[in-house]
Amino acid sequence: MDIQVLIQLIGNVGFPIALSLILLQTILVKFNKQMDSLEKRLAQLDKTMNLIIRTLHQEKKRLINSSPFHLPILLNMCKNHL
Repeated sequence: MDIQVLIQLIGNVGFPIALSLILLQTILVKFNKQMDSLEKRLAQLDKTMNLIIRTLHQEKKRLINSSPFHLPILLNMCKNHL
């Protein structure tokens, strides 16, 4: 095989492969950053949801203990949402 043919083959095939690998790495780095951000947001959402549920349970207990006249309405509301 002639040296010119080998250089031309590397230039024609090697450059697109190298460019593809560089682009793939860039895409993967951005994807990983987005996944990390998403994990942080999901963790915060989980904490917020747990806080809301805990608050609703406390409010339910407070209302049950404070007003026996509203108990059927309150229990119906809590049953639908919890």
